[in-house]
Amino acid sequence: MKKIIILLSALAIILYISSCSKPNKCNAGTGGSVSFDLIPQHHGKPVPNRAAYLDSAFIKFNATDFPGASPSSYDLVVQGNVGDLDIKVGGMQCGQYYIYMTGFDTVFHARVVGGTPVNFTDQSGEKQFIIPITETI
Repeated sequence: MKKIIILLSALAIILYISSCSKPNKCNAGTGGSVSFDLIPQHHGKPVPNRAAYLDSAFIKFNATDFPGASPSSYDLVVQGNVGDLDIKVGGMQCGQYYIYMTGFDTVFHARVVGGTPVNFTDQSGEKQFIIPITETI
């Protein structure tokens, strides 16, 4: 009986210690030290920003699912610079994001869109994300 009590006590202590993990310090949003390098790609090739149609990045904080195509569904919207193959976004925190991008493919002469969820725990530095985009239907 004494061995069972010791065994159960040891098991309870192990379970208690294992449940005491550090809280997740990641809360997606602005105010951090992480920069995004967002690269929209159509058929594996970057989509350049054009003066007539700048690439745009729509960023939803703490999301894993596509929130829809409406800009009002996103927490942050950033436009690219003419001629660039990417969009830079600074001052982000670690966490879970859904990134949706739009652009204009100069080879196919079509509007292209798409997105993907991203998640990371880095507290600083640059994160490069390739965002697959395709023609709208």
